[in-house]
Amino acid sequence: MISSTFALAETARPLAEALPELFGRLHPVTIHFPIALLLMAAVFEGLNALRGDAGLRRAAVLCLWFGTLGALVAGGTGWVHESLEPSREPDVELHRWLGVAAAAFALLTSVVAVVALGARKGARSVRLFRAGLVITAVLTGGTGKIGGEMVWGADWYSRPFEARPALSIPPIQLPPIGLDGSGAGVSAPSSPSDPGPITYLGHVEPVLARHCYECHGPTGKADGDLRFSELAKAQEIYFGFDWEALIAPGSPDDSALYGVLVLPRDHDLAMPPKAEGEMSADEIERVRRWIAEGSTLEAMLR
Repeated sequence: MISSTFALAETARPLAEALPELFGRLHPVTIHFPIALLLMAAVFEGLNALRGDAGLRRAAVLCLWFGTLGALVAGGTGWVHESLEPSREPDVELHRWLGVAAAAFALLTSVVAVVALGARKGARSVRLFRAGLVITAVLTGGTGKIGGEMVWGADWYSRPFEARPALSIPPIQLPPIGLDGSGAGVSAPSSPSDPGPITYLGHVEPVLARHCYECHGPTGKADGDLRFSELAKAQEIYFGFDWEALIAPGSPDDSALYGVLVLPRDHDLAMPPKAEGEMSADEIERVRRWIAEGSTLEAMLR
């Protein structure tokens, strides 16, 4: 029978700590609207340059002003979020400072727009206004691109062009492992159906590839900053329980890798997520036995 003994570590947090963290976590909510507005400001002014329509100039300025206000809010939430909950992504500093530059150019261009609104065609203020819009749009797009790669993986934009043998991972055909806790099959193999000691490559990695690589694989997004190709960074990861580490050799109940698999399915930390389907009892038992037999993080990194 599969079981796990862990205790929830609950500590009340004062509002002075919780509210700034909540503010920082609003970054994904606040970032998309100003991106759209700043890009549309450049589009409207580009159309105005072709058609000479004063209404398009006014639309561009309004998009710029509201987009600048939104960019300042989004930049603030992003700065607070990175300060309180630092990311392990190597490009986070580039993402942060490109965002600052985009907001700064948007603010400067908003000031120039006040003069450009009533200026004649070809005036210096109009040229500065258009140059500012182009630079702001480029910086905004670059910031968004890096942000997307941080969430979804560096190959997010190139992945659609990569060759794929299949659109889905086929079912895994693995030898059965007993779940009665008797230890059957742990000794040296005596028949083709006896798997012997559990190995990472032969028994565990196929399970992780099927259920976990979509969100934590070597490529693609890395939910919770956990990527199986960079497990050295995640060995001390804290999930809010008393697990000692991602993998505690010889102790599945102290290993977060096993613990998240046996949580109640309606728990926020239960893995795989409901939308991704469930691991079978046999697959979970493979992970448990692999850890119980003394496997280490290094075994996964070979």
